[in-house]
Amino acid sequence: MPSQVVSNPVTVVVATAPTFISHSTKDLRRARLISRLLAAAGMMPFLAHEDIRPSTRWRAEIKRNLATCAGFVALLTRNFKTSDWCDQEAGYIVSRPTVHVLSIRISRASYGFLDEFQDFRWDTHRRSSDRRNLERLLTALRELGWVSSTSMLHGLKSCKDLPIIGIVSRAVHDGPKLTPQEGQLLAEAILANKRLRRSPAANSIFPGKLSAVFDKLPESVQRKLGDIGFGPVMH
Repeated sequence: MPSQVVSNPVTVVVATAPTFISHSTKDLRRARLISRLLAAAGMMPFLAHEDIRPSTRWRAEIKRNLATCAGFVALLTRNFKTSDWCDQEAGYIVSRPTVHVLSIRISRASYGFLDEFQDFRWDTHRRSSDRRNLERLLTALRELGWVSSTSMLHGLKSCKDLPIIGIVSRAVHDGPKLTPQEGQLLAEAILANKRLRRSPAANSIFPGKLSAVFDKLPESVQRKLGDIGFGPVMH
């Protein structure tokens, strides 16, 4: 199914630089969902209400992240347009042409300078779930080059959110065959993350993915995977 992304793909966002999520405080629940997805996909989302410590100067930290981010995601709702902060953040970002920008249209269309950038439509129909929208968004990010199997495997290593783990695991499954290096990353993620091992989606998907690269993994890793029931058991 098309992801409804507009404009041409961009290059991969640098994994070591933040992606700024611009949103109204009234849309914090949805912003948190998207932030958790980006983190699990191997990105470095910056969500002001989650990532600024109480003792930190609020405005200075926002300005620092706007000045250093590699990606900018705008949650376009009616609340976004009426927020002074959101308009200022968007205005600042257009002065940095190297930043990759994605507008997520939720309850209003792109406008002003944001109209020039990639555009993703969040389905607000009552039958459309958050899970389905997050799946579509992850597909869009992959098509745009913002994430890859490698980045998602890095993100799964520390993700604790079971629904998000399921979404990202299925995206890895639907992607290309894993390289030996990605097989090593998958093994490391499984060994490091108990929540990943307990995920029904991961348990149904990753043994098959591992089997294709199992013999290329170090013997010590093979034994550890066998001990926890992942991959072929070594005798």
